[in-house]
Amino acid sequence: MTPPLVGLVPFGLVCGVGAQAAGASAFEAFGMSALIISGAAQILAAQLMATDAPALEDHSTRVAALAAGIAVVALDALPMRLSLVCAGLIGIAAGMLAEARRGAR
Repeated sequence: MTPPLVGLVPFGLVCGVGAQAAGASAFEAFGMSALIISGAAQILAAQLMATDAPALEDHSTRVAALAAGIAVVALDALPMRLSLVCAGLIGIAAGMLAEARRGAR
């Protein structure tokens, strides 16, 4: 049990310090570590918090994110990279379709 801790503890500290530097409280940083398993996703989330990335304010962006999320779950049986590529393409297509439909009104 000890060998994995040699690499996990420093990475956990980096993620926690990065989240707090981005403006999260200690409780929020701990919650992020508990809920987001991927270390790379934790670092990305901290960077997005630090840059005040806009939320999904645009309708077509919400449609694209929702379609991509549903596609990832639906295409779970495919190999991982293929399912992510397909989900990304589906999200892009759904966002473009929503934007075109909104512009037609």
